[in-house]
Amino acid sequence: MTISTSESWSLPLSTPSVAANVRVSSTRRKLDRQSPTLAFMISTPKPFVEIVIAVRQELFDPARAQQRSASSFFASRVFGLTRTQSGEATYFVPAAVLRSLLQGGAVRQLYFTAIGYDDEEGHGAVPAHTPAELARDAPAVLVEAGFGAQELSRAFGTSLERLLRHGPAADAPREAVSTAYAAPVDSRANQPTTSRWTGTGRIQIPRVRVESAAQEFDGFALSEPDLDGFDREVDLASGQEAARYETYGTDDEDRGYDHHDHDHDHDEVQGSPQPAASASYGGAWSGAAADDDYDDGFGEDADAPAVSSHQARTRGPEPAELIDEEDVAQSYGDESDDEELAAEQSAQADLRPGPLPPPAEQRALFEEVAKGLNGGSTLYEVARRTQDGVSFGIGAFTQGSGALGRLLELMRGRDAAEFARVFGPQSEALVTALTAPTREARLAPIGGAPLWEGPWLERFSRAGDRDHASFRGAQNELLSTTVFQPLWPVAWGLGLTSDRALAVVTALGIHQGAEAFGDWLVARVGPAQAGPQIQRALAAVGATDLAAFQARAGLPATSTLDARTHAALALALRGLGDRAPVTVLAPRQMLEAVQRHVGTGGVGRKVAELLATPSLSDRVR
Repeated sequence: MTISTSESWSLPLSTPSVAANVRVSSTRRKLDRQSPTLAFMISTPKPFVEIVIAVRQELFDPARAQQRSASSFFASRVFGLTRTQSGEATYFVPAAVLRSLLQGGAVRQLYFTAIGYDDEEGHGAVPAHTPAELARDAPAVLVEAGFGAQELSRAFGTSLERLLRHGPAADAPREAVSTAYAAPVDSRANQPTTSRWTGTGRIQIPRVRVESAAQEFDGFALSEPDLDGFDREVDLASGQEAARYETYGTDDEDRGYDHHDHDHDHDEVQGSPQPAASASYGGAWSGAAADDDYDDGFGEDADAPAVSSHQARTRGPEPAELIDEEDVAQSYGDESDDEELAAEQSAQADLRPGPLPPPAEQRALFEEVAKGLNGGSTLYEVARRTQDGVSFGIGAFTQGSGALGRLLELMRGRDAAEFARVFGPQSEALVTALTAPTREARLAPIGGAPLWEGPWLERFSRAGDRDHASFRGAQNELLSTTVFQPLWPVAWGLGLTSDRALAVVTALGIHQGAEAFGDWLVARVGPAQAGPQIQRALAAVGATDLAAFQARAGLPATSTLDARTHAALALALRGLGDRAPVTVLAPRQMLEAVQRHVGTGGVGRKVAELLATPSLSDRVR
């Protein structure tokens, strides 16, 4: 199939004040063999956007339309307009498009702009830049000298000739190429079936599927060395508002995102002296010491152990990802006796996760995560209205998802009399409604009023205060089941097993949901991202293919590099030490990489607090 360029594209005219409503920035400053992917972040109140890329600035001029071709100009409308989510959108440039634009390696800059639209038909266009601005000083991404289609194929680990082509077919006459406006569609419908919204307004990268009998990978984005599209070695805060887009997005503009069963990003917080800040993990975090009589949520025989003092962290740059040239890559394999021995030893290693930390240790971690703003209400007490009904507690358990109903059942089971006293005469009706089989029934009014109106939010907040240790224990229990335990195998494989690392993992798992955060984490700190890296890593640990490795690690043989498989591979590679063919980051380096990726706003402030507090130990389990 061939996608033709839209030669009739023209920049809509707009006043500067209106144009300021659309902002766009690239996620990296330079394309090269180390970082061959490109994405753009767009911020606009418009519901639809498109990205336009040109190899020369003058091609933005409608008068130059006849000079455009697939090798010099691209408007993303040919794939349908991209739908924004809460005022933001991310657009990953297809590899086939990059191949067409870069060709033989002579291009040194890719100029870009964005346009917002009122609907998917392209009405009400508002550009990010005026024609005069584009002609004079269009934003651009640098391209490494000589970086072209051949280098792209090497970086992606597969020939780009096999991908969807962009531009007129080789045998098509020039006049047969369509110049009509391509009818936009919902961009999410064009995503692979494994893609999904992660709750951060970003598209989750499809998981890597490695076919056992071939060296092929499904989809162009599956062998990207840098899956998130963000530069790892630059100060993002200094680039075009990159820090704003790099954050998890718990600031005001992210209100309304789907956080699956977890949502700490909305207003109307009940029980906090400073609602908005507490709801978004904002500010300087502090809190009272743990209550010795507090129910940890797992039983009465576990006491919280003392934690060691904070060990000073040394900072350093994150090692660059190893992308080997072909001649170097050929040296990896089974030629050497040392490599055979290393693979044999790795094949005998136990790749199963260790035992979960005991309940008392989990409780201590959860209380660090839950500490409130300036000594105010903890997250155990936070109750608020969200897009999914009421959200309550440390895990942001929501009404519509059914998680809040599960929590209420646990609370009632621990102290039925106190449960009835706190929630009043309609307490049983509350449990019945919130455990209903459908979302619509769970969101139905109780006693004639929605759950987010009247006294209900106050009752929830009271149920989470320090006087209700058993109810807090129920929150701990459900948080462990829904977030901590699913992420434990991933944390174990990556080596993120210290109290400090587990607190960060828990906080981000609450924010994004356990499964989505696991995918997010391995995509940023996992050791093998590109196709050739995965193959070398599997060979180094003595696995013929991914399914064989999964069977050895006790995982379902799906041939899919999911978060648990990626973490198990990291564990096996770590056992090889210096003989590992790819870089395996140390736990400290992983935490610093996570901190850079989440940025300094919203939940990033909570991550920074957890990384600095002396209340958490750095001892690796």
